[in-house]
Amino acid sequence: MTTKKKNKRIDKKFKIALLFFLIIAICISGFNAYMIIKGLNEYNKGTDAYDEIKDIAIDEKETTGSRIDFASLEQINPDIVGWLTMPDTVIDYPVVKGDDNDYYLHHLFNGEYNSLGTLFVDFRNKDPFEDQITVIYGHSMKNGSMFFLLEKYRDQSFYEEHKQLIYETKDKTYIFEPFAGEIVDAEIPFLQFNFSSKKEYMAYLDDFIAKSTFRSEISPSEEDKTVMMIKCSAAYTSARYVLLCRVREA
Repeated sequence: MTTKKKNKRIDKKFKIALLFFLIIAICISGFNAYMIIKGLNEYNKGTDAYDEIKDIAIDEKETTGSRIDFASLEQINPDIVGWLTMPDTVIDYPVVKGDDNDYYLHHLFNGEYNSLGTLFVDFRNKDPFEDQITVIYGHSMKNGSMFFLLEKYRDQSFYEEHKQLIYETKDKTYIFEPFAGEIVDAEIPFLQFNFSSKKEYMAYLDDFIAKSTFRSEISPSEEDKTVMMIKCSAAYTSARYVLLCRVREA
């Protein structure tokens, strides 16, 4: 076989290999584009669904009682336990409590499957705020929805502008006052709802305060109840950002 023929065969194989890799690249690009579009559509559907819930549930003109129509919300989903608002932000959502901590990770308030999920109280907590610590979970969505904003408390300036959250239930309204926030490793157990002594409870809170990403003027007492809000963090794979707040009745 002459050198010329060998070069032609090599050139042909190279072109075939190049075409193969080009097809693979096109397929990968197409799949990535499909996943991006699918994700955006899911975000949009989830956001639209919560906008509809707000239209049904919120009466902004109400000034004497709760602005939330819990009777209407219960008809849509009997798991409703409250409504959480961080004034002047997108956090303005219903809060539910299910039979486990899995279902509402991927289901909207109306029961539709969606990655936005729903804000939910840990199913092991008693209602409402009977435990020393009550836990509320929420996703950190890339479109800024759900609990995405909680990690903004890594900046002192964000805390200074958002010192209170409002939590409304069927019977009462509560104020959540942030006093500590920290990135924790979900692979290391850190959750605790009740403590054997008030001293142990305060030591638990003090540990978060010492490591907090912001400084607060709030100093929780051993008689105070605490709400811990938890979201995923991009810091590392198993990272979670937790925000601790003192609970008081409005």
